[in-house]
Amino acid sequence: MNRSKLKPLSIFAIIAYSIIQSAVCQTFSEWRGEGRTGVYNETGLLRKWPEKGPEMLWSATGIPKGNSSVAVGDRKLYVTGTRDSVEVLIAFDRKGNKLWETPYGRAWTRLFPESRCTPTIEDDRIYVTSGVLDAACINADNGKIIWSVKVSDKFEGAFGYYGRAESLIVLDNKVFFTPGGKMTTMVALDKFTGETIWTSESLNESSRYASSLYIDRNGNQIIVCLTEKYIFGFAAKDGKILWKFDYGALAVKHENEQQIHLYFGMAGYL
Repeated sequence: MNRSKLKPLSIFAIIAYSIIQSAVCQTFSEWRGEGRTGVYNETGLLRKWPEKGPEMLWSATGIPKGNSSVAVGDRKLYVTGTRDSVEVLIAFDRKGNKLWETPYGRAWTRLFPESRCTPTIEDDRIYVTSGVLDAACINADNGKIIWSVKVSDKFEGAFGYYGRAESLIVLDNKVFFTPGGKMTTMVALDKFTGETIWTSESLNESSRYASSLYIDRNGNQIIVCLTEKYIFGFAAKDGKILWKFDYGALAVKHENEQQIHLYFGMAGYL
């Protein structure tokens, strides 16, 4: 057998396999899209609705109430909801067939008890959190829980009047939470195991109804979020507080400064 004739075919097979694997491993979806900007670069969209509206391809019933957005990954749709006092994650295929349903945490049981978390998807893992900050990493294919942590209990979190509303950020090997309270303000867990990587110093504030943002500022990876009083930036690598701002106060920018960097925060439902 002429081995030299097999080399191009082998190389092609390796390249094709690598491309396929790369495509499979690059699934990512989060609240408000890439960068959490709410800007989507989709193409081929209709410029005008049909007179009778878009055609309904399928519908699903029996989905529990929730206030979160649908997440899409690997040709599946994922949505959260609340059954009784438990939040669940449900998966559908593209034809509307229900694939599985997984309970993942305790719901907030006072005002507005419906789920608030839009699932964050990275490859074959989904990250969700409940209204009392029970967190879970769930297998995207079969719905099995990979790990779970009662973040508010473990880190003695402090809530506002309506509990917690947070869609989680995943960056490098970390997933970030904002429990608030006297023990810490923000924590980073290992995204594969749920083990604690770091806890920040405490700002002695309860957490708000907001999801974090990731900012790369001059090469510094910063996680930005809110407490009851402050908007703050923590270093993603170690949880060191880089800055904080009392957003109840007014800031005046000196007229001679050449460059302005503005971070806009709201204390409502982000």
